[in-house]
Amino acid sequence: MLYELPPSTATDLFAERGVQEVAPGEEFPLMTFLRGVPVVARPRKIGGKWFVTREQRARNDVRVVQRAMVQTANTIALTLDAMAVAVLNAAISANSRTLAGTSWATAAAATLTTRAGNAGGPSDVLSARKVLELEQRGHNLDSILIHPNQELSLGQIATNFGTSIDELFSAVGISNWFSSSRITAGTAILYESGQVGGWANEFPLSQEVDEEKVASGGRQRTWYQWSVSPAMFVDEPYALLQLTGIA
Repeated sequence: MLYELPPSTATDLFAERGVQEVAPGEEFPLMTFLRGVPVVARPRKIGGKWFVTREQRARNDVRVVQRAMVQTANTIALTLDAMAVAVLNAAISANSRTLAGTSWATAAAATLTTRAGNAGGPSDVLSARKVLELEQRGHNLDSILIHPNQELSLGQIATNFGTSIDELFSAVGISNWFSSSRITAGTAILYESGQVGGWANEFPLSQEVDEEKVASGGRQRTWYQWSVSPAMFVDEPYALLQLTGIA
């Protein structure tokens, strides 16, 4: 997949050479625009296979096949999640998209007399949103990925305030949040939904079933093979920001 990264030296909302005052009857100035860098995202095929013996099929041992299918599907999903997070982390590192936050666990332990409005999850989200506002690229951080440890801290903060995590995030402009152990503990990834990048499959998730022939071993086994070929990319790194130091 061919895509274009935005220019890093200036916001892509405005022209490189802008409008100017024009005297009556004079020629208007020529406007110029910065172009990004063309990049290619290549698909990565992942998959695996397993077999079921003739005896297991004859005895109708469906649990063997069901368990293998469920575990294979879960393993593929886990791998795809890890690949997607790795693509996000690579874009964050390449473009220095980080912001130091505050300890959410410390904020969860605060009492009525020690609470601070400039510490904790909601405060850090507001700070991140302000960073993007000042960059003037037209992005709105409305989603966040967090680690389960930070979800626990947020839940404790919400309980302390007599509210919920959904309401805490909603109050600071976050409409989508997801907790995953694939996110590094002590960090969170904020992003604008639908604006960061893309994911396309060269070949969709597929299953192939084949009987082992005599010429190829003849061990009376049925083989199941699953594969998928995703291509993932980030073409707008300025639509995401990673919070660090929030354990």
